[in-house]
This record gives sequence, C-alpha cells and structure tokens, in this order.
Amino acid sequence: MGQIILFFIGICFTSSANLLLRFGMSKFGNLFVSKDKIISDLLRLAVNPFVILGLLFYGLGFLIWLKILTTFEVSKVYPIMVSVTITLVLFGSSIFLKENVSFLRILGVIVLMLGVFLVFRS
Repeated sequence: MGQIILFFIGICFTSSANLLLRFGMSKFGNLFVSKDKIISDLLRLAVNPFVILGLLFYGLGFLIWLKILTTFEVSKVYPIMVSVTITLVLFGSSIFLKENVSFLRILGVIVLMLGVFLVFRS
C-alpha cells in the first residue's frame, strides 16, 4: 500500500512540475531568441522561482519513479503514470492557468483512461 501512495505522490510532483514550468515560462517570454541572449536568458531562468520549483518537483518525481521501478512492472505502471499525469495537467492547466480545455480534449482523456484500464486488467 505504501508503494502505491508513493507512486501517486510521484505523479503529483510530475504534474505540478509541468504546471509550474508553464506558469514560469508564461512570465518569461521567448527563450533564446538570439545567440546574444543565451547567457542572459539562462541567468533569468536560474532566478525564476517557478522554473526552479518546477525543476525541483521534476527531480523529486524522477527519484520516486526510480523507486517505483524497483517494485512494479513498467508495462503496467508507465501507462498509468502517463495517463494520470496527462489528466491532472489538463485539469490543472484549466483551473490554475486558465487555459481553454475543449470537450474533445476531455473526451480524449476519457478514451486514454479506458485504454489504461484495459492495459491494467491484462
């Protein structure tokens, strides 16, 4: 039971990382527009709190993922991890980032979850 909770904590870290990075980059503007701006852009990224926190969350999610791979079959947990992450990012981007989520996207997530259910049952 503890491994399953850890698995979902890792998914939450990965989903949150995506949302934080998107928010941080929405405030950042274009990245590496010219060769002259590479160093200044990297320095601006290094002090962007949302990018820093997003990278930290990705790192924590990655470490948890490594732990999960020692316990579960990758052919079962990877589809679950990806589909739940997609679902959380879709709804999180709508709620927190005010992105437009169409009916077709929601339908796509439902189809994705049904497919994962079939993979998990096999």
